[in-house]
Amino acid sequence: MKATDTNGALGAPQPATQWEALKARAMRLTGMDEMAYAELVFEQGLQYLGSYWQHRVNAAQIFGHSRRYWLWWRNLWARQDELLLPMLEEILEDSINEGRYVDVWQLRDTYTDEHSGAKLATRKWPHSKWERWLTEETGNESDNLNPQAK
Repeated sequence: MKATDTNGALGAPQPATQWEALKARAMRLTGMDEMAYAELVFEQGLQYLGSYWQHRVNAAQIFGHSRRYWLWWRNLWARQDELLLPMLEEILEDSINEGRYVDVWQLRDTYTDEHSGAKLATRKWPHSKWERWLTEETGNESDNLNPQAK
């Protein structure tokens, strides 16, 4: 039996989740395969932790092994994709309409830069979530978990 898309036409099976749909769009635009995409998400997630918790290495290590952190990171990544992918698709469409060449590496570089863990760490502060999560992960209360306070 063949899969159908949302329009009912025969074709490739639709992604099961919004995450899968965004990932498929990003991979198509950037020319990344599954492994390259997974490595980028993972490496930037670690970079985020290292940048965000630069004064609290133990916190970065704890979160780096936390399922909760990686689910949160994946949601942040998806929100970033929701903003970025339409812009990249527009760049590609405009270049095709105008007969200009756009190198897939340009799109990949833009995608990678906008998902930089270090860059996102300066923009995204989840406030009390980190304090609560670190306490739950370690069982210890901390008076000052704000890494940017030092």
